[in-house]
Amino acid sequence: MAFDWSANIFFQHNPALSCVLEASGELLAVNLRWQLLGYPSLELIDSWLGLFHPADQTLAAQTLQQVIETQHVQSFHGRLRRASGDYQSVLWQVNWQEEIAHILCVGFEQNDVIKTGNHLLAVENLNTQLKLFKTIVDISKIAVEIWYIEGQYVYTNAAHQLLFKYNADDLAHLNQNSYYSPEAYRCLLEEILPCLSEHIFWEGELLMQEPSGRLFNTRARFELVTDDEHRQSSFVVGMMRDISEHQALQDALRYEHHQYETIFHAAPLAILYKDDQNRIIRANRYAAELLETTPDRLMGMSMYDLSPDQGELHYEEDLSVIHTGQSILSRVEEFYERQWSVSKIPYYDSDNKIIGVISFAIDLTEQVSKEHQLKYELDKYKTVFQAAPVAIMFKDKQGKIESANYQASAMISRALGQPLSPEMLIGRYDYDLFPKYTEQYRADDLISINSGQPRLGTIGEYPRGYLQNDRIPYRDEKNHVIGVISFAQDITRQVRAQHALQERAESLRVSLECLPIMLCVFDDQGQVVLWNKECERVTGYSAATVLHNASAFDLLFPDAAYRDEVIQTARLMIERYDGFRNWECIMTCRDGSEKTIAWSVSTEVKLADFALWLVGQDVTEHQHTLEQVLLNEERFRAVVENMPIMLNAYNASGEFVVWNRECEKVTGYLSADIVRRKDALMLLYPKMEYREEVRRRLFNEDTCVHYETEVTCKDGTHRIISWSNVSRHYPIFGWYGWMIGEDVTSLKKIEKIFNSHDSLLSRALDGVKTSIAITDGSGRFIYVNRAWAKLFDYAVEDLLDRHFNTILPSHLHGVFLSHYFSFFLNLNSNNHFSKLDQAITVNKKILATIFTGSLVKMQDTAQAYVAWTLELQP
Repeated sequence: MAFDWSANIFFQHNPALSCVLEASGELLAVNLRWQLLGYPSLELIDSWLGLFHPADQTLAAQTLQQVIETQHVQSFHGRLRRASGDYQSVLWQVNWQEEIAHILCVGFEQNDVIKTGNHLLAVENLNTQLKLFKTIVDISKIAVEIWYIEGQYVYTNAAHQLLFKYNADDLAHLNQNSYYSPEAYRCLLEEILPCLSEHIFWEGELLMQEPSGRLFNTRARFELVTDDEHRQSSFVVGMMRDISEHQALQDALRYEHHQYETIFHAAPLAILYKDDQNRIIRANRYAAELLETTPDRLMGMSMYDLSPDQGELHYEEDLSVIHTGQSILSRVEEFYERQWSVSKIPYYDSDNKIIGVISFAIDLTEQVSKEHQLKYELDKYKTVFQAAPVAIMFKDKQGKIESANYQASAMISRALGQPLSPEMLIGRYDYDLFPKYTEQYRADDLISINSGQPRLGTIGEYPRGYLQNDRIPYRDEKNHVIGVISFAQDITRQVRAQHALQERAESLRVSLECLPIMLCVFDDQGQVVLWNKECERVTGYSAATVLHNASAFDLLFPDAAYRDEVIQTARLMIERYDGFRNWECIMTCRDGSEKTIAWSVSTEVKLADFALWLVGQDVTEHQHTLEQVLLNEERFRAVVENMPIMLNAYNASGEFVVWNRECEKVTGYLSADIVRRKDALMLLYPKMEYREEVRRRLFNEDTCVHYETEVTCKDGTHRIISWSNVSRHYPIFGWYGWMIGEDVTSLKKIEKIFNSHDSLLSRALDGVKTSIAITDGSGRFIYVNRAWAKLFDYAVEDLLDRHFNTILPSHLHGVFLSHYFSFFLNLNSNNHFSKLDQAITVNKKILATIFTGSLVKMQDTAQAYVAWTLELQP
């Protein structure tokens, strides 16, 4: 690449006349000083020799020839013609530039020579500057740019072009917007140029960009070059260095340091750096917590202060490591009443000189404790192994016995009719003991060995009857299977008894098959094990299709959502009420028709294979009649609106969509005040925390029964409402959920009166021998005296708020409820009720009793209660 003299600022701004010639004498470049002679551009000069006075042209030509031949500096005086026509006396220095094969001519006007005093020194300085510029700047790895204070670029070096990805030909069109990012350009205008205007250099980081748009950080320095008296600004020199890799390296180093610090302080062992004076240089957090302080406070502390008793001993060990360079590894010692594994290694400085020790201490207390525990467990295992009531044998892959317990030797001794100890069995094989059964025993062993899985519950014969064998893989410390562990138990009696039971069960099964009612029985795994002929007739599905078929419910309840609801509802009723009666569900028959079946189930009767019995009846026609009644939605709504109990319904967002008249009556809030209002709960429960608890219990939980809340009414009074929400199990179409409520405010007052041990009424009723109780409209006890509770072996508080059914046998529950509510709702008839019936105590003792009830209606609240007395019969 040719040297561009026009872009060389040292050449252009040299205070002496400067020009560059080729060896042929052709003029290549002139500097700005020539403008003072009237030559503003190179094109106005024909030739350098042609500018001289005719009398001086020969001397000038000879001087050029001598410089080319000798390559030494030559000087001569010559008169140079100005553009105005007159001549100026000039002292010329002609120098051969070897690096670029050009001739550099520097001329000093006669008056300038007088001023400078030493023109040779000036020329030498210019040459030196040019060489330094070429040597340092052009080949420098630092990007250099030179531009006029107005922003025009005059020079950039190769490193600058490489850094910003452009060619030298692009320099003429280059400006700061070409590669300064918006942020860097703003910095140039707001910081750099104001500093330069004050003749102050600027240095800092700039975010630059390539033509492709890639951004990278640079370290930059800008200086303003002026004349000697700082009166005229010539140009700006900028130097830049890409520091993105350096910053990335610094970030990596910071990350590694952070990682080291994290590991250092998170390590589950105590780490101490100590110098040769037994002082702590550094400690991690684990060590500091052990010493009940912080890492910063430990720095500079002496080990003598931390451990006066053992400080000298530890220091002698440290000095041994420092002087010998030999580490001390994994020595167990006691410190702070705990067992530690201590290691010490030399601590080197940057010159590889030992300046202290690094101590590592691992707490072995738990490990030592576990080792003791392991030994104890091993001893216990040996005891259990020998005392176990089952025969246990360890065998290798070839079937050789490696170990056996006393029960195994006793069982084999009885079978063979000869005494054998556990030690006498070691080394023997199955074919040595039971050759008749060896093939089957070996096959079962290999299944567990080859699969690596337990083989449980296999039953086989042996000389004295039947054995139940459980086999598990026998593994070594690397978890490799090296044999089998056999657990054997003589089950001869059980097998023979089971055979007898199976015969009886088969007889029972045949009887049940012919019953004229639907009978379905499940085992413990939820599989159908009995599907009688009536089930086949009603559903069309044969027993062969249903029995032991995991997909049987998919056939009977093809709708997945309904199927899940049926299963979940049945499970809840069985878990909470030990069964159910006449629970209706819709089953899909084989011909696609749907039938309504009323099922009854009890968990009280269980057989070995029959875990759950269901008895069903086809009530399809009855159900169709009921469905026709319920299709009248207006009638249903009228019932809901006018029923004498609080009922509301809500949508998926928790907004009420139904608020019946009883709700309006109790709370004072009309349906228009509550329905579809997002703040309805806020009106009823103003306190936020209480409101959220009510929302969780009533709206979000699966089931809520008799949950009492304090409702704020429209007039500001408070009522206690007992809410029940079972809508998840008994959904109503069109409602996301629904609940019923009962105003128990008066009930609570009455309960308080009756149940207060300090009240005169309570003490009076508790003192009589007559058994007295009071129930509310739902049949729950709100008061019982001591005589009543004692009669049934209950404590008084155990009966309160429980249903009257608690003291009745299960077969009377439905009958009692029917009589109770008929009597309770028929308020215009006789207010007394008496019946001879059975009762049951907490210990399941049956009593013959006469129940006498009297209906009591509260005038102020329109609520009614039943007062009971009880008379035992022989």
